[in-house]
Amino acid sequence: MIKKLLLYGLLAVGYLVSAKGADETKAISYFNAKELSVSLNSGYVVDTDKGFQDNYAFNISAGVGYYFTKYLGATVNLPFYETKGVSLHEIDAGLVARLPIGRFAPYVGASALADWTTDNQWKYIGRAGLEFRINPKVGLFSEWQYRDNNLNFDQGEHKLVGGVKIVF
Repeated sequence: MIKKLLLYGLLAVGYLVSAKGADETKAISYFNAKELSVSLNSGYVVDTDKGFQDNYAFNISAGVGYYFTKYLGATVNLPFYETKGVSLHEIDAGLVARLPIGRFAPYVGASALADWTTDNQWKYIGRAGLEFRINPKVGLFSEWQYRDNNLNFDQGEHKLVGGVKIVF
């Protein structure tokens, strides 16, 4: 299932990258208000010795985002984990602020995370990243995430994430 998702995602990116964009006589705006997007990403846990980390071999996350303005948006993400098969046991939702500069947009955000398989059902995620737009409809992003259920910075999970975003 995950291989099919990745294949279809790559085919969609190839189609959107090869498609003609806006009229070349007009200035292209790569980041806009009222953007609806879907994303697909995966991550790597930097500090695997932390007790907070989930025990999984691979994860992939699907997300939906909407920017109310050019600078402020909301996201919802569903991570899928491969442990003994593919499992879904959490959802996160939050706000993101970005500062578009040409094709690049550095951003920061915070999310609440609900995990229905642990005693600590509520967690938070802090994130900072950079998105690059290949064209107005396709972007690549990389971000650092910090996940925890309290404010003790030494016990949470640090994660590097990378993915692709398709804008409608």
